[in-house]
Amino acid sequence: PKYRKMALNGKDSILLELWDGMIPAVVHLHPSDITTIEHPKPLYVMLSRLGYIGNVSQEIIEHFKDSVPHSQNTQIWFEHNDEALNWQLPAGVLYDQFCGAKQLPWTLIVHFQSFPFTKLVRDDGGKALEFHYFHSLKQGLFLEHGNSSKAMAIEANDQRKLWLSLESCDKIMFSSVDRSLRLKGAGAGNDKIQPHSIPIRIIIYKNMNTILQPVCKPPYNTLGNFLNKILAISSLPQDKDNDKDHDQKAIDSDNERYRVICHGVDIPLDAPLVDIWVSLQHPDHFLYLSVFPISR
Repeated sequence: PKYRKMALNGKDSILLELWDGMIPAVVHLHPSDITTIEHPKPLYVMLSRLGYIGNVSQEIIEHFKDSVPHSQNTQIWFEHNDEALNWQLPAGVLYDQFCGAKQLPWTLIVHFQSFPFTKLVRDDGGKALEFHYFHSLKQGLFLEHGNSSKAMAIEANDQRKLWLSLESCDKIMFSSVDRSLRLKGAGAGNDKIQPHSIPIRIIIYKNMNTILQPVCKPPYNTLGNFLNKILAISSLPQDKDNDKDHDQKAIDSDNERYRVICHGVDIPLDAPLVDIWVSLQHPDHFLYLSVFPISR
């Protein structure tokens, strides 16, 4: 399409190419949910890194429907290595936290019963995922622009396009709406972009309940400089088998005590924070950073 040629310049190119990021996953039904003599075959799916695990819920329900208890109010949930997965985080962020490209396909267990109310928010109305995305997008736009005008101006038809594009991984449809929401010049290689504040979320390794959303206002510096102000060594879980190595590296350099992953790649700590946000923001305009102890 003509727009694709026009958009694939500078940082827009990176934003659009992120939409091609996929995670092969294999979904198994938890044994406690099986009501048939024969165990159902697992389901192999491709998860969009930018989307949510819930985007494939209907496909999963359809695949396992003959092997699970029948219910009018089915609320499925997922786990990996006995850890319940927070459906409110993008699939790529979850994968980076639990696997970090160490396992493909990503093994997921789906449950149709025993929802963990103390760990996850329940999607009672079936629209919670869509509502969550737009709530997060409006937060991101408010932080980026310093006011709510952009968020309030999104028309119903454009909202529908944004959500459909996430469900179908249609980056061209998404960009046709999103380019009007960004700061002037954002994504076009303009080095003078200065958001009112950077929408950013930091997920601490092995603690999915620790999702930091720090204030990030000008003057902007490097990623490492910003994280050094936000994180303390005590906030990062340590690998006890490598405590001595971890402590030595922490002493050697503040910037060496952790590594940061975004979209499956290590982000240099000396990279300008604004450039990282412009190039690697998610469809809700937030930059999601997975932070790991250096000894991992």
